[in-house]
Amino acid sequence: MGSTVSHAYLVAGTYIVTLTVSDGLSTAADSLTVSVAPAQPAVFSDNFNRPDSSSPGSSWQETQGDLVIKGNELRNAALKATHIAIVPAVSGLTQSATASFASVDNSPSPRLGVVLRFQGPGNYYLAFRQMGGTNALRISKVVNGFETILGSVAVGSPALNTFFRIGGDATGTQLSLTLDGVKKLTVFDSVLAAGSVGVLLGTGTSATAQYRADSFTGQVQ
Repeated sequence: MGSTVSHAYLVAGTYIVTLTVSDGLSTAADSLTVSVAPAQPAVFSDNFNRPDSSSPGSSWQETQGDLVIKGNELRNAALKATHIAIVPAVSGLTQSATASFASVDNSPSPRLGVVLRFQGPGNYYLAFRQMGGTNALRISKVVNGFETILGSVAVGSPALNTFFRIGGDATGTQLSLTLDGVKKLTVFDSVLAAGSVGVLLGTGTSATAQYRADSFTGQVQ
C-alpha cells in the first residue's frame, strides 16, 4: 500500500491543492480545487433541572474545585476555591458561552462567569463579573497557571440572589464579554487559539457561600 497524506483546513473556503511526489530521481505534481464547507456549530445547553447531585453531570468535567447540582441549579460546594467545570465535547476555535449567575454574598469578592478556550487546568480564558472591594467586568487569561487581566470595566454591585447573565465570545484574537446581552468589554489576545467552554464559580475568601449558576449555553464552530 502506498503512502497517504491528509490536511485539515481551519477556515471554510475554496483551495487549490497541489501534491508533489518524488522517488529521488524524478518528480511529478498534480493539482485540484477543493471546497471546504463551514462546520456545523456544536451547541450544548444545560438548565440543570435534575435531582440534587454531588457532580454537575456526565457532560461536564470538573477541572478545579467541586461543583454540585442543588435546587435545579449549578452551585459550588461549600469550599473556598476557584470552581471550574468544562464541556469537553464543545471545543473549537470560534466559540461563545453564556450562563445566568446569582451572588449570595458580595463581601468575599467572588467572581462568576464563563470559561473560553480551555486547554488544561493552567491554560484558559475567563470572562467574569468581579464583586466585593472591586466591582467590575473582566476578561483574563491563565497561562501556565498564571493569571493576567486583559481588560476591565467598572460595573455596579449586583443585588443578592438576583440573576444576571454573563456571556463570553472568542473569534480569532478577539475576546468579548456581555452583561445581560449587552457587549461591555472587548480585548485582543493570541496566546490560546482553541479549546473548550465552561463555567466559573469563584468563592473569593468565603469557605461557606454557595454561588448559583443556571441556563448555560455553549457553542463552537
